[in-house]
Amino acid sequence: MGKNINLMPIRISMIDDINLLNSFDCGDPRLNEFLVYEAMNLDIENCISTTLLIKNNVIVGFFSTSSSLLLVEHSSCYVKPPASRETMREFSAVKIQYFAIDKKYQSLGFGRSMMSYLLHKLLELDRVFNLGCKVIYLEALTNAMDFYEIMGFEYLQPWDADNSSLSSALMLITHDELFHYVEK
Repeated sequence: MGKNINLMPIRISMIDDINLLNSFDCGDPRLNEFLVYEAMNLDIENCISTTLLIKNNVIVGFFSTSSSLLLVEHSSCYVKPPASRETMREFSAVKIQYFAIDKKYQSLGFGRSMMSYLLHKLLELDRVFNLGCKVIYLEALTNAMDFYEIMGFEYLQPWDADNSSLSSALMLITHDELFHYVEK
């Protein structure tokens, strides 16, 4: 699941150096602005939790997660309800709200390491606290879809994989797939 790169995870609410946040640049202004202007307050308010991955006092990347429900309206997607609840369409989930790597560290294995860390931690939390999380999902931008596929995520709607006109698509990994993927 990616090479082991020594990164130190720190919750953003523990950071008091705004210059550290301002120095981060993943190449997407929307993600950079979220980190600088919104992530701290949302973390303090416990709406979205943001974790920074730091190496040598530089932010290599960050991810933001939240508890969620995933509404599945089509039976052709990968999330199947339990046999006793055939009509079930809402599934407990963790949403990866944001996931970004600084441009200087892209294509060097840091994204894989950070995602591997995140997936391991989510699985560990489920084992310890029995969260009942059926899926982990995110909205993948076009330029990141291949990365998420490599990491084990599948398109919520299988036909999205062949639709090159999409600017983003929902992608997910089910708890069962996560368990098998992380155990490899």
